[in-house]
Amino acid sequence: MSTSLKHKLINMFREVLVHHSDSLAFRAKLLTLLVLGNGDTINECEKEALKEIAHSFYPDDHDRAQILLEAVYEFYDKITERNNLVYDNLIRSIEEDVRNKPRFAAKIDPQLFGRLKVCIFDDDEKVFHDRLLAFLKELKDTYGKL
Repeated sequence: MSTSLKHKLINMFREVLVHHSDSLAFRAKLLTLLVLGNGDTINECEKEALKEIAHSFYPDDHDRAQILLEAVYEFYDKITERNNLVYDNLIRSIEEDVRNKPRFAAKIDPQLFGRLKVCIFDDDEKVFHDRLLAFLKELKDTYGKL
């Protein structure tokens, strides 16, 4: 089976086929949140940074890192193209995930997510990115202690 077809099938049935799919989906939401404000597409710089981050999360599991990237692109498409998911809803969803599963707070790594900042060229977008990182750090600090 080709790798592309394999990943498409896994994405279709992610919740059933992927071990700890809720954890992977949470990380995908975090990464999607951080690339949303940077224009209407994910640029090549962001794609490379996302790839590095995904492989930092899963250094010994290339397939899982790839599934994470595909989940990020899927969430991004839902928000930007199909408008099925509103930006504010994504923020609320992340906050709710951490509130319901405080162990997810450990998955928030503002320093690692900061790698995406090199792909931002607009000063307003940099400020927005910094605020998102501060929000994520606050979530981590609040729920990471529970």
